[in-house]
Amino acid sequence: MSLKQRLRKERKMAMRHNQVGGPPQMKIDASTLAPYQCKCGEEIFMRGYAIKKVPRLLSPNGQAGMAEIGVVKICYKCGEIYPIAQILKEIQEEEIFKPVLVGADGKEPVQ
Repeated sequence: MSLKQRLRKERKMAMRHNQVGGPPQMKIDASTLAPYQCKCGEEIFMRGYAIKKVPRLLSPNGQAGMAEIGVVKICYKCGEIYPIAQILKEIQEEEIFKPVLVGADGKEPVQ
């Protein structure tokens, strides 16, 4: 199977998945989530993109174009650059080692 055929197949599968409704969505109150902070303490970041060339054979409209891929977050205050993969790794490692304490009944969280 050529790359073009594989991409078309993946696009069709993604569209079919979205038409069915996709996976169930959870409603999360963002105000209850812990912020990710820069080394300087700032919690506001800008996006940094890589721009990729899309050849006309792979383009959905048959014309050459571009695709923007978010690859880094840049601290708004000090300009420190954080690759997205690094941020995810740090968050996932933090979650692995964060114990969850429950009461004797196994239900009530211990404060």
